[in-house]
Amino acid sequence: LRSLLFWAVALGIVFYVVRGYLRDHPELLEAPDALAMIRAIRRLWAAFWRWLGGWVQAAGERVPLRLRLRPARRAPTGAPFHLFRLGALSPRQRVLYYYLSILRRAGQRGFPRRPAQTPYEYRTSLKPHLPQAQQDMDTLTQAFVEARYSRHAIEPDQARRVRVNWQRVKAALRAIKRN
Repeated sequence: LRSLLFWAVALGIVFYVVRGYLRDHPELLEAPDALAMIRAIRRLWAAFWRWLGGWVQAAGERVPLRLRLRPARRAPTGAPFHLFRLGALSPRQRVLYYYLSILRRAGQRGFPRRPAQTPYEYRTSLKPHLPQAQQDMDTLTQAFVEARYSRHAIEPDQARRVRVNWQRVKAALRAIKRN
């Protein structure tokens, strides 16, 4: 598919350059040899699009058949995440998971994050509702921002420390009655 996309873009660029050149030099279109060559290029271009259309149609017919052969794996009803092992994730992925799970839990408790809210703004709006876990929420937010936006490695020890903060914030959210 990447190769096909590359060649489609390459041919598009060549077509654009040739068309622009011929617009700047209309006298080339009047020569009899040029007209024969242009007709040949048009026939070749039309053949390419017929071939591509046939390939896409054949792929469109085969893909649904292959998809039906494999049974879909579904998460248990009501579970927003697939079951997985946290230990199988990298330290960076674990920190991201901890924060995003707090977002999901807080949203279920009636404190959803607005689409335009930054992690720091969301932390500020959530902290008054978590008096016993404010420092943990600060640490969790800072770790998330670092894991999400920095390029340096996240150490396993750091992910373990963030897990403790995550567990405290989770417990504080559980203590809030559902709205």
